Amino acid sequence: MIRILILIFTIAFFFSLNGYAADTQSSITGKWKTFDDDGLHDGVIEIYQNDAKYFGKIVFLPKPEDKDAICDNCEGEDKDKPLLGLVILKNMKENKGEYSGGTILDPYSGKVYSCIIKLLENGNKLEVRGFCGISLFGCSKYWDRLKGNSQFTENNASNT
Repeated sequence: MIRILILIFTIAFFFSLNGYAADTQSSITGKWKTFDDDGLHDGVIEIYQNDAKYFGKIVFLPKPEDKDAICDNCEGEDKDKPLLGLVILKNMKENKGEYSGGTILDPYSGKVYSCIIKLLENGNKLEVRGFCGISLFGCSKYWDRLKGNSQFTENNASNT
C-alpha cells in the first residue's frame, strides 16, 4: 500500500513539473521574428507585460533603409516616431490562452487594427490577426519565437 502511495505521489510530482514547464512556454512575452508578405524576415518585436496588459515594440529592423525610418503615416502620438522602439502592439489582454482587446499598428501604412493573438506550436509561433470590425475579415501573420530571447543579436535575427 505504501509503495502504491509513493508511486502515485511520484507520478503526480512529475506531472506537476511538466505542467509548470508548459506554463512557462505559454506566455507571449519575449522576442518574435516577423515576416513580410513574401516570407522574408522584416523585424523583431519584443512583447512585454505591463500590469495585466501586453505590449510589443520593434527592437530590430534588418533592412538598412529602415534603421532611421520614422512612422510618417502614423497619426496621434506615434506620428513621426522612429520605427525602432515603436510600440506597435498595445493593450492586449490574456483570456483563456488567447490575447485580444488591444490593437496592432502597421508602421508602414500607419493603420491601426484590432488584434487577436494565439500561441501555436508549443509556444514557438504566434498567429497575429489584425482586423477592422470582425475578425473574419482580417489578415493573419505568423511570428517565430527567437531562441535565447535574452541573448538577442543581429545574427540570430537574420534571414537564415
